[in-house]
Amino acid sequence: VGQRERSAIRQATVNADLVEQEMRRGSDGLNDLLTGLGADFESAVLLVNQGRWISSSNAIDASELPAKLVATVRAGTAASQRLRIDGTPVLAVGLPIAGNTASYIEVSPLRELDRTLRFLSWTLAGGVVLGGAAGAAVGIWAAPRALAPLNRLTVVAAAAADGDLGARLPATRDPDLRPITTAFNDTAER
Repeated sequence: VGQRERSAIRQATVNADLVEQEMRRGSDGLNDLLTGLGADFESAVLLVNQGRWISSSNAIDASELPAKLVATVRAGTAASQRLRIDGTPVLAVGLPIAGNTASYIEVSPLRELDRTLRFLSWTLAGGVVLGGAAGAAVGIWAAPRALAPLNRLTVVAAAAADGDLGARLPATRDPDLRPITTAFNDTAER
């Protein structure tokens, strides 16, 4: 997201410089330049010059832009903001130009980025669900196997408590269980 925003800001800065140069020349090519800069599908370029809005297309109206963004740019400060226009995620980049007498606003679509982020979100959510299910399955499978020696100890101890003086734990090779088995069998022997 950050990379896409930085790229859009760099592109808007370059385009704003072109518009500013065209405005200094005072030629009639400004409208054609704006149309060319906003030629990408779903993108638009808007210019406020002497209180008048000039747009590269009819795709986006100046009234659809956040008033705070427009006011910040018209006050002479560059600004950018992610927003939705007609359900489409876009990035609006505003730059003051021509010595702060005009404002350049470029609106770039973020549809592909939004689609990618949604796909990643669903993939991560699916991974969490599958990971949780796999963890539960492994836990259900492993718990009885891990607790089997303790269950044997419980059964043999209960038998000894009920009076079976011949109840013993089988010998084990497990170094963690060997001391318990030996101590229990010694106690039962005595």
